[in-house]
Amino acid sequence: MNQILRPVRRGPTSAAPAFAMANYTLRLGDSDAKKVWGGQPRPGDPAGTYVSDLQRHLQGLGFRLARISGPGADAPGVFGFWTAMAVREFQAYGALPTVAVDPTQTGDPFSYITETKAAKDTYAPGQPISGVLNAATALLLQTWTQNKWRCPVIICGFSKLPTIKAGRFADPTLAKALMVVNNAWSVFDHVTSATVYCSLDYTDASGTMAAEAIGRAHAVLKKKRDGHIGGLVADARSSPPSAKITPDTLVGKVARQLTPKQAATYRVVHAVAACEASARFDSVNGWDAQVLSFGPFQFTATAADKLGKPQAGELPAFLAMLQAGSAAEQQALAEAFGGLGLSSDPAWAAITPVVSQRTLLAHLALQGPSDGNMANEADFNIWPAVKEAKAPVREWHIFRRFVLAGRGSKPIQLAFWRFCRLRVRNLLATPWGAMVGYQWPAGTTLGDVFRSELAAAVLVRLHVKLPSLFATADDHQVVNVRDWLKYVIRDFGYADKTKPPAEWKLKGDDETPLMQALVDQLSSGAVAPAQGAPKITVPRVPAVVLAECQVMVDGNADTPLGALAVKRGFMLDTTGL
Repeated sequence: MNQILRPVRRGPTSAAPAFAMANYTLRLGDSDAKKVWGGQPRPGDPAGTYVSDLQRHLQGLGFRLARISGPGADAPGVFGFWTAMAVREFQAYGALPTVAVDPTQTGDPFSYITETKAAKDTYAPGQPISGVLNAATALLLQTWTQNKWRCPVIICGFSKLPTIKAGRFADPTLAKALMVVNNAWSVFDHVTSATVYCSLDYTDASGTMAAEAIGRAHAVLKKKRDGHIGGLVADARSSPPSAKITPDTLVGKVARQLTPKQAATYRVVHAVAACEASARFDSVNGWDAQVLSFGPFQFTATAADKLGKPQAGELPAFLAMLQAGSAAEQQALAEAFGGLGLSSDPAWAAITPVVSQRTLLAHLALQGPSDGNMANEADFNIWPAVKEAKAPVREWHIFRRFVLAGRGSKPIQLAFWRFCRLRVRNLLATPWGAMVGYQWPAGTTLGDVFRSELAAAVLVRLHVKLPSLFATADDHQVVNVRDWLKYVIRDFGYADKTKPPAEWKLKGDDETPLMQALVDQLSSGAVAPAQGAPKITVPRVPAVVLAECQVMVDGNADTPLGALAVKRGFMLDTTGL
């Protein structure tokens, strides 16, 4: 493989005349057919192909999100969300000191070489990553086109995972023979569910191409689900040991150094992460309506309600926590995602648990315009929830950034320890509320009633899947546990209803029968209310989630620190919360 560092730029320099498209600051909403350029209708201007020229140039440089054919793509000459994301990625990669060059001009990524750019040919620090073709971006686009530069990271699909050793393909010739998708960007590039995707990375100034297994993809579905088809999934089959959730990677201590509270909390978090993320930090899901989810509990990016309005997600809240965190966390956030113009709204200091869901939520915000208006290109705006805007966010290069952050960023891995514990704490602090026939003190919480590691793990597993499962809020935002859960306690039949939950005595102090009763209640979907009381509806929980909970109840949810404790007395580690 020809992998040579080329420190000298070839071809015309950036001093050559700019493309005609630079006469307008092309942006989201522009259209050649409607003669809307720079966000303004220009009926008196001559006809032009400025947007379609931009799309063509971006595709030629390897940024295939600017597609003008295929399902869901922007139409030729229409500056839609796909084109905006392509410009955003071009700006992000344009800020790097290196590019890829295709000496054979065949588009074969295995023959690319690395080239170091002059500083003046780099998208300068401080310039907005906005998806807007501003003057600096237009000039950069001209330079890339004239020098035949290419995107320095290429993601390709393989019929099976090539052997990768120390960040290199063990046999590049065999790897090339296994390649079935060249330069994948979106869900529309998928072939089959068996296809495994790897990145070919030419950003290292040494000139050596690095290889990284990224994940697998679902085949495009024939039946649409909520406007989303297909998705991206990383799994253990393409994941290195550095991504495993261990006491060292999650808590920052080896097992023998953990306090009893830390060990108990770790077992709860690991048990849930095993269900949601295969107990790996680099598990990223782009399959469902949440657009993208990441981390031990698969914290989601965003969603839309039935009216198409943006809804907040836990992943932006996690990013906000990093932004407000230690210097190491801020640096890790900048290294992983800072070059893409990502942010969160609101800031971490303004995020509080959602009343009924008990989760920390924020909106995903991106720099640049998100609709037909743009006051300042550098402003961050909440990204729309419409499927046209959400689909381009679910793209391989964004997916790769999260995967690599999960594998290689120690500050991000350690930050999940705090964020996961916040999720557990907020759930267990849910007010129980009044319960007929039980003389409980005011302030009784969910965590007062269910008091073992087993109970905490089962409750959190259910809550991660269905955040509204346990609590409800009235018109005054007063929160109480839902009635179906109170009936679990009623039917379980504690002998003395005058004692608070902390004083209950179970046989062997074992909560296994109690948790079995809870799982059985959810499995049956029926509650027998008291005579004359209104009918109680039991929420529908997916069978696979109930099966995972049953595994925990059966005592088979082993963690690196052993099985979940079943005795009452679980104490959450709240250090630093």
